[in-house]
Amino acid sequence: MEGAMHIFLSINIFCIFFSAQRVYLSYNNELGIIAAKVMRLEKFDEREWDAAGKLNQPQYQCPFIMKYLRARAFQTDAVILMEYANAKSLDSIVKDKTKNLSSGTYRALSKQILEGMRFVHAAGLIHRDIKAENIMMHSSNGSIKVKIADFGLAKVISEAQMAVTALGTPFNMV
Repeated sequence: MEGAMHIFLSINIFCIFFSAQRVYLSYNNELGIIAAKVMRLEKFDEREWDAAGKLNQPQYQCPFIMKYLRARAFQTDAVILMEYANAKSLDSIVKDKTKNLSSGTYRALSKQILEGMRFVHAAGLIHRDIKAENIMMHSSNGSIKVKIADFGLAKVISEAQMAVTALGTPFNMV
C-alpha cells in the first residue's frame, strides 16, 4: 500500500493550495482519476474519515455526496483519497459573472443538495459546515451533479439528540 500512496503523490497533474491542506489531481490504475487531499498530520481530523466511513455504507451512498476512497497517515502528513469532481465549486460558479445559470438549473442543483443532505442526516450525521465552497460540481455526459464535500466538522448524532437539539441561527429559525 505504501508504494501505491507514492504513486498517487508522484504523478500529480496540478495542485490547488488551501490554508492548511493541498488537493492534488492524481491518477491511479485501480481508482482512475482521483483527488488527493494532503494535510499536516496535526490538522487531520478523524471526524472527516469517520463520516466518510458511514456514508460509504451501501444504505447511505448517494451520487450527490463526495466519495472518500482511502486514507493514510504518514510521519508528518495525512492523505485522503477521494473521488474527483471535475468542475468548480458551487461558490465559484455562482460568483462567476460570465456564467448565467437558469432558474431551472438552480432548482435542479438545490434538489441534489437536499437529496444529499437527506442521506447525510439518515446516516446520523450533521455536516456543520455546509456552504457553497463545500459543494463541488461534477460534469458528466452533459449533465452536472453536486458533490457535497468536506466532512471535517461533521458530528455523529443520535435520532434522540436530533429530535431535542435546537440547531441553527436563531434569526433563521422563525
